[in-house]
Amino acid sequence: MSQLHAFVSEYSARDQPWRYLFQTTDVIMGASLCLAGLATLAWVGRRPLGRQGWSGIGFVAGGLFSVLDALVTMDCSPTRSTACLAAEEAGHVSPSHLVHVGTSTIVVVGFTLPILLLNSTMTRFRTFGLIVAWAWIVFTLLNGIGAMDWFDGTPMDYTGIWQRFSLSLGTLWWLTLAADDIITSRAQRRPVTC
Repeated sequence: MSQLHAFVSEYSARDQPWRYLFQTTDVIMGASLCLAGLATLAWVGRRPLGRQGWSGIGFVAGGLFSVLDALVTMDCSPTRSTACLAAEEAGHVSPSHLVHVGTSTIVVVGFTLPILLLNSTMTRFRTFGLIVAWAWIVFTLLNGIGAMDWFDGTPMDYTGIWQRFSLSLGTLWWLTLAADDIITSRAQRRPVTC
């Protein structure tokens, strides 16, 4: 499968040999994010939905639709099979193939909320977090534009690369947020000595 052009979710298509491995990891990741979102919402409690509350909703939505995305797979891989691409363009694919496109979009929207809203809560790594968040936005937009085939036949026709950069930057952002939270909480617990 072409790393330059194929979407990551095509590895879970019904005609792919390692589909169960990729589906399993997607379900684990989605369930973990959903639990993180529920924990965030429980932590927010009855307070008005601020940044953390909306981020928790984003976690839950992104996590639930990640699980759904893994379970409702594409029939085949359009970048690997010309017959699949022709069937997809003609609309001769199953409803689950089409639903998968929608769930993938909702996953991205769900993850956008926390990335955009929680950056301002960072204290130690706010500047780095902003740089990573903006790079994520750029590559996510390139991925979306590529998904609509607007780059076909141009030097920008690398949808698979754009998506992989987007996923990697999203992961780097989450790790940055976690590191910021850990370092900040340790600094707050440290006793002040005179």
